[in-house]
Amino acid sequence: MKEIPEFKNEEEESEFWDAHSFLDFPNEVEEIEPFSLSPDLREEILSGRRRRKMRRISLRLDPYHIELIKRIAKQKSVSHQTLMRMWLVERLREEIRSS
Repeated sequence: MKEIPEFKNEEEESEFWDAHSFLDFPNEVEEIEPFSLSPDLREEILSGRRRRKMRRISLRLDPYHIELIKRIAKQKSVSHQTLMRMWLVERLREEIRSS
């Protein structure tokens, strides 16, 4: 079976994962246990009442995807950061509902 190689730097790792899938390395992927939320936290998230201070993160994206996001955001009259946050929250809610 294939093994995930050691990377010299983040750029090398990024290039590798652009050309490969974690599915190519079934023995290298660890299974994780399903998570569960407390009923109160679940309800706060699903209702949109959960408000917390924002925290900055760094995320690497394909420049083509960034341009597409910016175009869609412009059509919707929101910033691209807001649009990405909205999409992320929508997907999180879907995951929570299905769990």
